[in-house]
Amino acid sequence: MKLLFLVLVACSARPDVVRKVDPIPDVPAPEAAPAPPFVAPLTWNQGRADETLMRRTPVERWSTVLGGPVAAPIVTDGTHFFAIAGNRIRCLDDWGKSCWDLKNDPIGARFGRGELVVNTRAGALERIHPVAGTVIERLQAPGPGSGLPVETPSGWRWVAGGALQGGAAPITVGTAVGNLAADGERVFVAVTEGRVLAVEGGAVVWDTSLGRPPIGGVTLSETRIYVPIASVGGQPGGLVALNRDGQELWRTPTDQEPAAAASVVGNLLVFADRDGYVYGLNADTGEVRWKVEGFSGFVSQPYWFGSGAWVGNDDGKLYRIDMDDGTVATTISLGASVTGAPVVSKGIFVVGLANGRVVGLVDGG
Repeated sequence: MKLLFLVLVACSARPDVVRKVDPIPDVPAPEAAPAPPFVAPLTWNQGRADETLMRRTPVERWSTVLGGPVAAPIVTDGTHFFAIAGNRIRCLDDWGKSCWDLKNDPIGARFGRGELVVNTRAGALERIHPVAGTVIERLQAPGPGSGLPVETPSGWRWVAGGALQGGAAPITVGTAVGNLAADGERVFVAVTEGRVLAVEGGAVVWDTSLGRPPIGGVTLSETRIYVPIASVGGQPGGLVALNRDGQELWRTPTDQEPAAAASVVGNLLVFADRDGYVYGLNADTGEVRWKVEGFSGFVSQPYWFGSGAWVGNDDGKLYRIDMDDGTVATTISLGASVTGAPVVSKGIFVVGLANGRVVGLVDGG
């Protein structure tokens, strides 16, 4: 398994960003979970190599109802789980009990170096104490926020007002879609206008047209960039692969447009479409290795865990698909569409649903 291990570095002050710093409350810090070794940067939810494999069909350990559909990936610090529903972000412990609840109109969250980072629809980036739920620092940029934040060695980057924020000066990119990704200081952004941009050193390094709007944002492997694309004007959607210089290598069409970002491990690229199929592609060539039917449209990004890819559909089913041949190894009924991409920590598999439930699953044994 591969994982993007994020290291939080404070953003440099800039005249166009308003910086507000509040004192950190005297709250004991949680014990840090052992971190896996740093590997080439991939998208956020690729699974953890140090987790115990869930060998039997998972069973529900707990369930918590939030105040609206869970529409963003679940995030963990190794001890707590953070879920976004409606205009709030809530902290849950490993039994699903609420630790704190913060109203800040968030888009998405990331965790790194002991801090929770959230970007908001108002264009701000907030650093939040994961135990107390208090805002340590709020960086306000002009214009609405879009996409999800990403970290570089020099600090967090996010998109607000159509510009990449967090560097020496904002760089115009457009409205971001889903995952941003980074390799060192180079940031990759997919935007609604149907383009992928690479930004580094205060400038756009390259700008590649996809010909279609992107879906779910960017996924990185060690050598490639993968972006799902929408169906437009009767033309099929699919998945496009670029090299690190922005040159298109291949594109694989799908019967219906993809539902979310792809996930990659080794030479296997997995993504789901809105027609109820999950695809396993050769990550080097785009050749379809297997295709499996889920009988209902998918809406979230697959999550690598154990020996399979976990993905949920509109009918409330969560599937574990064998990475070798696409066999459906496990099916769990959760009762509502799986909209919040899952995460695993301390042997608990946590997933968010369209009915506002956050469910914690454990090994059925």
